Formats: sequence, C-alpha cells, structure tokens
Amino acid sequence: MRTLLFLLLLSGAPDRRAQEPQAPVEEASPRLLLIDLDDVGFDLLEVTETPFLDQLSENGRRFTRFHSSPLCSPTRARALLGAYGSRPGIALGTIIRRESRYALPLDVYAPLPTVLGAAGKGSAKVGKWHLAPDADLSHPNRAGFESYEGVIGNPSGGSGGDNYYNFPKVTDGDEQRVRERYLTQDETNDALRRVREHTDFVWLSYHAVHKPFHQPPPDLHIAN
Repeated sequence: MRTLLFLLLLSGAPDRRAQEPQAPVEEASPRLLLIDLDDVGFDLLEVTETPFLDQLSENGRRFTRFHSSPLCSPTRARALLGAYGSRPGIALGTIIRRESRYALPLDVYAPLPTVLGAAGKGSAKVGKWHLAPDADLSHPNRAGFESYEGVIGNPSGGSGGDNYYNFPKVTDGDEQRVRERYLTQDETNDALRRVREHTDFVWLSYHAVHKPFHQPPPDLHIAN
C-alpha cells in the first residue's frame, strides 16, 4: 500500500524571457495543486497506460526528499505536518479503522494549511481524509483548511452500504448521502471547481485505487 503524490504549480512568476525590459513585471501569486493517489506504486504505473498522469509528472514538481509510508494515512499525515514518521508525539503509523477513536493531533506540529493561512493564503482539501474517526466531520477544517469536501474514511463497510457509487460526503462538517454518482469523478469535479476559483492551495486526495477494487465507469475509459 503506497501513495503517489503529484505537485503542480498552477501559476507563478511570469516568464520574462520574451518580454521587453521596459516596465516592471508584477509577480503572480503562486497557486499549487497537490494530488495523491491512494495505494498506488510505481510498479502499477509501469504496467498501466496513464497518459494524463505522465503529463502531470512531466509538468509537475518532483518530491526528492519526501518518503511515503507503506500505508496511506501515515503518508498523508507526513505531508500535512511535514514530519518524519519517527517524530515523537504523533502516531503516524497508526492504522485508522472505522471503529478507531484515534485522530491525528493537530497541536504538536503546525499543519500545512495553518501555515499557509498565517501567510494569507487560502486552502481547500478535496477527497479522502482518513486521519480521524469517520464521525469527526470537522477534523479537516480544524487542521486549517478553509474548505473541505470529501469522504472522511473509506467507501466500504459502512452502515449505509458505502461504495464508490454510494458514499457519505462531508462538506465543511455537514454530511449528506450521495448516491448514483462515481466518487472519483465527484472528487475531480470538486477539485477543478476550487482550482477555477483560484484557491491558492488545493489538495486532492483520491480514494481510488484503494479497495474495494473495481472497474471505473466505461465512459471514463480511454480507448487505445
């Protein structure tokens, strides 16, 4: 179980190479999109055609000093807090089950969106959280995200028959049941909306390809 991350610079300082040096150029505020795929390793990408992911990788930023965990939740915890898994005071290796009461402490190290907020930058989290019990609906917002849309835990095993087409979606602490909508597509649309709203930092965490393993809708397949 591994997690693959992509970091994209949506905007930044303008290219001065083709500009006349007559007037000062206003610096553009950088905007970032961080995408993580749940339980995906490079070995899977080697045997799967992923042209869009290849393009994101080529145009994105490489994490050369970030090490993911063999488990998905600890990987997101490390990225959120910028902490090594061996740091005391944080059980980054804890596996969060549906019946677990563990929630990632947010007062030991400053979470990334809290740091960004102190610098006047807005942030939005979309998709999987799984750093707190399923019932802790406000945990992403307490971590500093101005907005959160997604499923706290995994889309399986819930009392409502949770799966990728029937899931409890949380929006800033409020939960509603979503039916007959594909979760991965729903997460993509929410993230795109935040990007188009020019949110400074958007973090999209996909539930897929985490179990239950399944075949995505046929209309999302790419013909060879």
